[in-house]
Amino acid sequence: RLAYATETEPGMLVLRDIATGKDTKLPGIRDNCIPAIAPDGSKVVYASDRGGANRDLWLQHLDHGLPSCQPQRLTEDTVSASCPAFSPDGTWIAYYRIID
Repeated sequence: RLAYATETEPGMLVLRDIATGKDTKLPGIRDNCIPAIAPDGSKVVYASDRGGANRDLWLQHLDHGLPSCQPQRLTEDTVSASCPAFSPDGTWIAYYRIID
């Protein structure tokens, strides 16, 4: 699977099944960037301002590549989060805190 943000549809996050070429758009997302899929494909994490002025990390659980519930907010900070990345075993998420 591949996850990407697109500027042709601002704020849109898309999951692509590489084998079939089928795209699934994640609903209700505002400005977002830099998604990362867990090594086992069970979830995607991304940075978004959907919760306020700053970008926070959000976690979307997936079932066979499709959203399976509401996204979960992982951070709530006075600075923005960016560039999330899963650890190889999928138990940790590293990210940048952007201080203006």
